[in-house]
Amino acid sequence: MPPSGFDDKHSKKICGFLRSCIDDMIIENRGVRTPAQAVKQELKHIASDLRQTQRGPLATKVLELTQVFYSDLAQKKSRDFQELQAHSEELLEAAKSEIEAIQIADLV
Repeated sequence: MPPSGFDDKHSKKICGFLRSCIDDMIIENRGVRTPAQAVKQELKHIASDLRQTQRGPLATKVLELTQVFYSDLAQKKSRDFQELQAHSEELLEAAKSEIEAIQIADLV
């Protein structure tokens, strides 16, 4: 992290990662599952992996980040994959703002 916090450069990379996860999920599930089923399956897989697999702290946090994003997306109850994409963009915009709001005061 930069000395004072995060900015657009950092938030774009994190949001890009989450966007690529959604894009892949849509490709894998279109015509096979509903958006709700697809998100539920991803959440189930992540939860199972977190319980059963010993990973390092960074990999665990990446999975937890993805899990939180998918949990928020599940709450949107998307009717189709186009709406799922739109909902994910709304969440990504909110995430971008939250990330950029992280500013650490220099208290030393």
